[in-house]
Amino acid sequence: MSLRNTLLASALLSSFFSFACGSDDSSGGSGGTSTGGSSGAGGSGGSSASGGSGGSGGSSASGGTAGSGGTAGSGGSGGGPVDGGAGSGGSSGSDAGTSTFKVDLTQAAFSADCTSGGSGEIDGTFDASYDNTGNASSVTGTLTNVELTLAGSAKTMKWTFQPAPVDSGSVAAGATSQVTYAPQASTGSGSDNPCGFCNGDVTLKVTWTLDDTAKTQLTDTLASGKLACKVN
Repeated sequence: MSLRNTLLASALLSSFFSFACGSDDSSGGSGGTSTGGSSGAGGSGGSSASGGSGGSGGSSASGGTAGSGGTAGSGGSGGGPVDGGAGSGGSSGSDAGTSTFKVDLTQAAFSADCTSGGSGEIDGTFDASYDNTGNASSVTGTLTNVELTLAGSAKTMKWTFQPAPVDSGSVAAGATSQVTYAPQASTGSGSDNPCGFCNGDVTLKVTWTLDDTAKTQLTDTLASGKLACKVN
């Protein structure tokens, strides 16, 4: 046999014996390894997959800025810082004692025609005096209302008439005057028949309107005695 063949056979035999011996060792080793190995595999369980990171909640959108309320319109300004005051009332009529022009009823007497077929109207006269000594200009007062109040035992009535003359006449500055008046015929009217008030009390009331710029009104009254009646 050649050297080469001898070496080859020797190597084959050596490999055979090495395989046989290794087979026995492997079997014993395999038992130990398998047991230990299995335990090891069971102990180190696969890493549990870490849960995915929870998605961070989306940032909450900040609420839109609330629109500021529209500025309230300022109220319309009044006519200036001070309100328009109420219009001044017209001048109250002055009485006979408060004007620089003085009027004064001094006497009066009235009667009614209660005869058969009589008119039943009231006749008579009254006097008024005027004092203009407090003025620097002349003044005229027009009689704008002449009224009688008749009072009976249990009732009253009103009677009005147009006087003659109708005014004081022009009273010069610093002067005085007196005028006698009488009812104009057929101008009288009343709320009742004057003949039902014979001997009743009579009160005269006269109002004048002056010719000054303010158109001042003056009033005076006079208890005029009893109503005299003409009868059949």
